[in-house]
Amino acid sequence: MATIKLAFKPKNTTKKLLSNLKDRARDVIVKRYGLDQEESQTLQSIGDTYGITREGVRQIEHFAITAIRSSDSFMEAREIFDELRVAIEELGGVVHEDHLLEKLAKDKITQNHIQLYL
Repeated sequence: MATIKLAFKPKNTTKKLLSNLKDRARDVIVKRYGLDQEESQTLQSIGDTYGITREGVRQIEHFAITAIRSSDSFMEAREIFDELRVAIEELGGVVHEDHLLEKLAKDKITQNHIQLYL
């Protein structure tokens, strides 16, 4: 099966979803999910950057995800989540995350953006 063509641009959607976060929360999400590079960073490495503990980074990440989920941008992106649900169903309903990401995008950074939505 070939790559599944998405009707939305993951990087643009992520930019909208992160737009209401404070700088540090946005930076933590970008680093944790590898949204600007292929590899995501560990809680420890992000904590070292900010001089805080891994738990502090985890709390910021949790706060940021909660803020995203309660934002207007998240509500506006509902059709994107419906599109991802359809893609999962097309692949049999239960699919390994790596396989799904490979079918939705060729490059690793775009896959990282999609992984944020999952």
